[in-house]
Amino acid sequence: MGARAVTGPLRPWGVVPLVLMGCATASPMLAPARVLRSNKLELDVGSAYQAPALAPALTQSRGATATDEDRLRAAALFGVTPPGVVPYVAGRTGFGDRNEGSIALIGRVLRIGARREFVRRGDFSLTSGLNARLAFLSGDPAGAVPRVEVIESRLYGGEATLQVGITRQDIYQLWAGVRAGYLYGDSQLALGSNTGSTVPYAFASHRIELGANAGLRVGFGRIAVAAEVELGYALGFASAAPTNGDTVRTGSAHVLTVVPAGAVSYRF
Repeated sequence: MGARAVTGPLRPWGVVPLVLMGCATASPMLAPARVLRSNKLELDVGSAYQAPALAPALTQSRGATATDEDRLRAAALFGVTPPGVVPYVAGRTGFGDRNEGSIALIGRVLRIGARREFVRRGDFSLTSGLNARLAFLSGDPAGAVPRVEVIESRLYGGEATLQVGITRQDIYQLWAGVRAGYLYGDSQLALGSNTGSTVPYAFASHRIELGANAGLRVGFGRIAVAAEVELGYALGFASAAPTNGDTVRTGSAHVLTVVPAGAVSYRF
């Protein structure tokens, strides 16, 4: 039987969680507005905390009375990127005249980007950049949601960034920035029901992200430490359907997040 689209309102479980499927809420800048000089290289190692500020579905899925729909809601939210601490490993290098390229692994998501410092007046800098973000995932999502397995997941997207900052002799650097991005998620999850059967679900989501952040970097010779916090907003549209069923559900929602992050850097 072919899939039948349902264009009316979703039941409560079908709106907010589904639009968050496959999202990577942690995308910290963790770099000052002033780019590296040409041929200079900096390596960063740290972490970011994906704080689910509004996540009742996750709590309900772990309760003793959790239903299949409770776990389905939580899987839609956290099947690909579980909440909690995610590692951050990145490399940045300067090239040309006030340009910088970077590559970062943030949890399970790879981010590749470039920035251009358009304004440098004394201690002040203004920089903008573009990043691509992608992930290809499978396996148990770290036990975030009981009896849920990621069969296959693909995540594609990008973002634009804008930063202003102050640099004082490379000893300390302050910055504030904004970013806007888009992510597309295409995933299949297997949900183990209370009856012992397993049902695969297909998800597709479109997510628009906006974020504002502020950070501080303090240097000690070649070594530096950086800290940042971001307040984010996301608006998403999604569809979900059991692969053995005939119903496609669609909906949209928005969410607020807080993402603190920190890193230790070494400059070559």
